[in-house]
Amino acid sequence: MSEDVAALIPTGMSEPFKGYLGDYVASGPLTTDIKEEINQGTLIVNYSGHGATQIWADEHIFDTDDVLDLTNDDELVFMVNMTCMTGYFAYPELGFLDKPSLMEGLLRPEGKGAVAAFMPTGMTTTDGQRILDTALFEAIFTDDIRTLGPAISQAKQTLLANGAQYEEVSETFLLFGDPAMKLKIPLPHRPTGVSIESTAQGITITWNAATDCNGDPVFGYNVYRSTSPDGEYTKVNSVLIVDTEYTDTTAEDGTRYYYVVRAVDGDGDESVQSLKLSLLAGIGTGSGPAGSGGSCFISALACNVSSGGLSGTGIMKLFGSIGLLLIVEGAREMLGRLRQLRKRVMRTEC
Repeated sequence: MSEDVAALIPTGMSEPFKGYLGDYVASGPLTTDIKEEINQGTLIVNYSGHGATQIWADEHIFDTDDVLDLTNDDELVFMVNMTCMTGYFAYPELGFLDKPSLMEGLLRPEGKGAVAAFMPTGMTTTDGQRILDTALFEAIFTDDIRTLGPAISQAKQTLLANGAQYEEVSETFLLFGDPAMKLKIPLPHRPTGVSIESTAQGITITWNAATDCNGDPVFGYNVYRSTSPDGEYTKVNSVLIVDTEYTDTTAEDGTRYYYVVRAVDGDGDESVQSLKLSLLAGIGTGSGPAGSGGSCFISALACNVSSGGLSGTGIMKLFGSIGLLLIVEGAREMLGRLRQLRKRVMRTEC
């Protein structure tokens, strides 16, 4: 499951750190590595596999006691768990008040842990978890939806579009945190409002101005072209485009071309690509599905990361007994924090 998610991370990120339980003599050193990676500054932690209210995996590769050793201060993580029960909160019975769930254990402490969590409050099947997990990462990294509420909402819509049998999965997974919170993904925002038009000079592509991850104007843009929607895209501009318009004068009449635009920040890092637009050169205009001769495609991915005082972003994969942990390193912008949860939980194995 997490391998599918890892494939959606922009390819320009640095080589990931991988730690497999089978490579360790015991689970303890693996737990140490997990805590060290979180403490160095992490954007998202994604765990999939066996879990219970307070633990990941039978080997306890991470549990509520390990939160005490976290020192990630203002670099709080967005925690995603595709497992069972780690967000359980239903019956705060006396006797369980000193045993909070992993969700509460990560969210309550000051100066450590998580700023938000997307976790299950019960038990669900892995097929629904896989769809939901993949859809969430597609929303964040492919569609560039950086606000947690809209990203999770889109992921759940994708899940439910796969069948009514996933309604329980959708209801079981909850966001614990501020839905207006924005992840500070250290890439420029992708260009929006892209349209294309065939003119006497060639094919003209226009788009809206984009900003970098700090909200400042980007340094420029690159335009890429292909003759197939899923083919290899080649950059058509020889120098960085500083305007929000570009005319491709090399387009041959009668050939259908597919275009994407990427924003470039001051560090030279590119955004993920815009929506794909196509046009038959010499004929009509294109502005998505409504354009005459044009069409629109949702696609993915790119590029490098360095911002917010953190660099060398990447992915860390850690296996539990049947699980995989994926850590996407980077910076985050915390617009709000869930400081208190009124309900505690009791421990339940799954």
